[in-house]
Amino acid sequence: MYYTNFDAHLLYLQREEIVELMNSTRFRCWFLSVPITIVVVGYMVALAMVTGHDTSSIYAIIGLIGFFVLVGGIFGGEKFYQKYKDKLEEKRMATHLTPEEMKVFVRQHFEDFVNNKEEKRMATHLTPEEMKVFVRQHFEDFVNNKKAEVIRRNMTPDFYDHDGPGDKPAGVEEDEKMMRRMYDLMPDLQITIENMVAEGDKVVCRNSWHWKDPTSGTLMEFHGFVQWRFEGNQIAERWATVTEPREADE
Repeated sequence: MYYTNFDAHLLYLQREEIVELMNSTRFRCWFLSVPITIVVVGYMVALAMVTGHDTSSIYAIIGLIGFFVLVGGIFGGEKFYQKYKDKLEEKRMATHLTPEEMKVFVRQHFEDFVNNKEEKRMATHLTPEEMKVFVRQHFEDFVNNKKAEVIRRNMTPDFYDHDGPGDKPAGVEEDEKMMRRMYDLMPDLQITIENMVAEGDKVVCRNSWHWKDPTSGTLMEFHGFVQWRFEGNQIAERWATVTEPREADE
């Protein structure tokens, strides 16, 4: 629908340019017929004077030539103008809709566009329970089993992490690199899902992360909340908040 509206606007702009071109073409046809007539007449007169021929018949021929050139220029320019003007008017008025029907059409267009956009955001065939199973398995592989590459399968190609590394927006590649760095810094890192709620196309988890500090051997932890949004059978968006790392409670 947007292309239709855009094309209509473009057609209007092109119409103004073409009409201007047609007007100038019509003018040129009229204007050029006059000097052409003068040049032809002048040439014939000069030729008659140089050769010494009787100029009366020459003038008659010249008059006829000038008349036909002038009339041809005028009518030719007018015919060109009218032909393309009619075609443009047909394109401009090519609708069987009444003004009221057009208003209803535009109103429905905006209604459909807004609703369809929302439907797209909700486009997942997974049930809440299936989404929870998906998220649980994602954490198991991505964190506990140290399979960072699963993020490329579990997330959509345009996956958007609102709270990525450094609290900055990120995509699949940045989140995978972050997780691999965490494997190096915390080799025994494990995540536990404490609670999980699913509704619509979203899943929210409350998680706890545990590991031993490689230097001191101290058991460390941090906690966080994560919200995932699904599209189809993949995760499309992530929001998260976590606490600062600290020594784990005994």
